[in-house]
Amino acid sequence: MLSAAGFGITTPAAGRERPDATRWIGVATEPPIAVTWSAVAWPPAIALLAYLVGRGMLRRRRAERQVDDFFDLSPDLLCIATLDGSFQRVNPAFERTLGYDAAELLSRPFLDLVHRDDRVRTAEVLAGLPETRHISDFENRCVRADGAVRWLQWNARAMPERGLMYAAARDVTENRMLSQEQAALRRVATLVAQGHDAFELFDAVAGEVGRLLSADATRLLRYRQDGTTAVVGSYGVADAELGADSYNPGRLWRRIAERGVGAAAAAAAPIVVSGHPWGAIVAAWKQPEMAGADTGIRIGQFTELVATAVANAESGAELAASRRRIVTAADEARRRIERDLHDGAQQRLVHAIIVLKLAQRAFQEEDGNAESLVGEALEHAERGIDDVRELARGIHPRILSSGGLGPALETLARRSAVPATVVAQTDGPLPEAVEVTAYYVASEALTNAAKHAQASAVDIAVEADGRRLVLRIRDDGVGGADPSRGSGLISLRDRVQALGGALEVRSAAGGGTELIARIPIAAPAPRS
Repeated sequence: MLSAAGFGITTPAAGRERPDATRWIGVATEPPIAVTWSAVAWPPAIALLAYLVGRGMLRRRRAERQVDDFFDLSPDLLCIATLDGSFQRVNPAFERTLGYDAAELLSRPFLDLVHRDDRVRTAEVLAGLPETRHISDFENRCVRADGAVRWLQWNARAMPERGLMYAAARDVTENRMLSQEQAALRRVATLVAQGHDAFELFDAVAGEVGRLLSADATRLLRYRQDGTTAVVGSYGVADAELGADSYNPGRLWRRIAERGVGAAAAAAAPIVVSGHPWGAIVAAWKQPEMAGADTGIRIGQFTELVATAVANAESGAELAASRRRIVTAADEARRRIERDLHDGAQQRLVHAIIVLKLAQRAFQEEDGNAESLVGEALEHAERGIDDVRELARGIHPRILSSGGLGPALETLARRSAVPATVVAQTDGPLPEAVEVTAYYVASEALTNAAKHAQASAVDIAVEADGRRLVLRIRDDGVGGADPSRGSGLISLRDRVQALGGALEVRSAAGGGTELIARIPIAAPAPRS
């Protein structure tokens, strides 16, 4: 017989049983299975994590591609280098500018590419970069694979904790060349203007070319009629230092110019004056890498610019030709100014058109402002026309091209602030240069009569007989005009002299002023 305990039946203790006591029976069972949220959420979490990681990697690769594109497409030279100057990465602009491929650039220390005269200061800057951490607008010269020299302007930042620096450079060679050439020409032009001795000028030209090209020696040669050559300007080392015989300097340097004899590298450019060979400028280097591939072009361009100055230093006739060129350039500049000034005056007319359109709309809408708008437009139009007339006065007038000198002077007289009369007697059309010069002499004389002479009348007379034109301008002012004071009469005299003429000024105190311009007529040309 089984006991109640065998079935897990619990009963009250004996002797303590109560009639209404409830009996409890406990049955043993397996524990319940616990289902957690982590088990349910784990697969989606893994999927989300994988998505986010993949998305991050994709965005990172895209950013890296964009950085690579910027690095490769930049026109500036970009590089990453160690602090001692060894390239770790360079962009294609380095290859284009310096002429080396990337592999060679990465295999060479940066200082190997630097011009020998700039290596010390470049090394000093590199040595101080870990401390300063940044340099800006540092310029040095680098030598291309073909030997040409390029000026680079650097900006760099160092990261000593990584042992790297990041640098960007810009090729400023053309700007430096242009500024240096212009400065050299200004110095030469100053010597010419001051009337220095010709041989002093020739030495200055040789020196400017030598410094410009970093040459060891330069010579300015003059060809003689007997076929020999003379050295008339010199700069740099002596002939013997170039490893050449100096017993005949002219012949030696002509041989250097023609075949590079006696120097490791040489470049030359001819000087041509009035279409005829005058001489040459020759530059020589002891080390061939110092003569870049563009040296011939540079020396040629410089020679073209100084040819006129060299010739003017020894030839009065060429000086007159230079004046004619200056006059022509001034006339062309006046025409350009005329167009520019007309564009300025045109703004008033544009404003007038805009206001007229507003007035038109106001009329259509029966707006009471229409009349005031028309008045405003009319005011702007009148002021614009006045501006155009004022600007055109004194600048190459259209009537001078269409009607000739006589009608142009009559128009000038009508516009003069001082009453003026014109008597013109010519045998026909005149060369344009003669007409333009006479017109500007008359224009300047009328201006002076109004501003300075306190004149009440001016008489203008023109006579031309086929050989020369004589222009007489007389006022009844206070007189006392001095051509040596001020630039007005001096510029008129230069203009007349440039055509082979002469300008005479008669101006006694209290007796008025008379200008007499005599201008030769080389070859009268029919007016088109």
